[in-house]
Amino acid sequence: MVAQRKFRTSSFVADKAIKAPCVVVSDVNLVLSGEQTVNSVAVLAGDRVLVANQTDPIENGIYDAQASAWARAADWDGERDATEGTLVIVRGTPNALWQAVATGDISPGTDAATFDFFANATLAADLASTANGLGASLVAIEDSGGFYTAAQVEAALAEIFATPSATTRRLLELATQAEVDAGTDAVRAVTPATLRSMLNGVVTKVKLTDTTHSTDIIPTNDPDLVVAIPEIGTYAFELFVTFWGTTTGTQGINLNVNFSGTVGRGSRWQSEGRVNGGSAQGGDSPVSSTTTAIGFTASDITVTDFSDHLAIRGVLVADATGNFAMASSQQASEANNTNIGAGSYMVVTKLT
Repeated sequence: MVAQRKFRTSSFVADKAIKAPCVVVSDVNLVLSGEQTVNSVAVLAGDRVLVANQTDPIENGIYDAQASAWARAADWDGERDATEGTLVIVRGTPNALWQAVATGDISPGTDAATFDFFANATLAADLASTANGLGASLVAIEDSGGFYTAAQVEAALAEIFATPSATTRRLLELATQAEVDAGTDAVRAVTPATLRSMLNGVVTKVKLTDTTHSTDIIPTNDPDLVVAIPEIGTYAFELFVTFWGTTTGTQGINLNVNFSGTVGRGSRWQSEGRVNGGSAQGGDSPVSSTTTAIGFTASDITVTDFSDHLAIRGVLVADATGNFAMASSQQASEANNTNIGAGSYMVVTKLT
């Protein structure tokens, strides 16, 4: 083996440890000839360039740029010049260190060499940054298969959101303070209060705007009063619905609770309320798997906002997952509109 000079105090080969600065590192395959722009830097004759992305990795290394063919730099043209782990300084923007990747010593022109980013002047500050998430984007997750970047983790989460299972949907809701619609997989933000309710097995829905029914007679699900049932079990539910007519008439209203999954034995609800500010109304029915069943009918709906209301309480035995919802429509097709009021609400509590 050829003897090599070493520092007596540190016992390493000086010219293999770290190289003098280069003006730029290449990010694509280069034609190694002439003055040119490399990685957005204008390279002139005499500049040192770290060539790191050649199609043939044997061509990689440090070069002195020339007006014609480039030549390997004097500190990267011999068998004693480089080895696995040799560091190369690049003083461009940003200032950085690159590390040679190889097996053992590198013989330029014979052995392949690649270069990995090692560090730059702002690395410590970037890793510590929380203002814009930059630090998080630089931190990798390691397992037995290698490293996974923040971008890869985000892509995996996006894939999970695209087709989540019921269990995954609930975990994502709790972890991200978001709610995933079981029918469309759309993600909606939830308030801290709703998040606490989810942790306690209770979900509350509140109707945000009025809904007007005009000539429709088959009940349809109210988009504000739908709860995803993520797993089989027994659930208690409570609804309070306000309604009124555009004009006094005999149009009436149909109200129903239904479940798109498999309804188990024992599912039932009971209602009570007031119509025209006076007469008490009551009824009961099994929870249905269809929106066409009529749960409650009232006639002569008054025009006073929120003068009429209905409270529904019951039990849902879910033998399969699905959406639990309140559905409504007119009793008969008429020109007099029927309105479901904002502020109506639904509470669903998991019992078992």
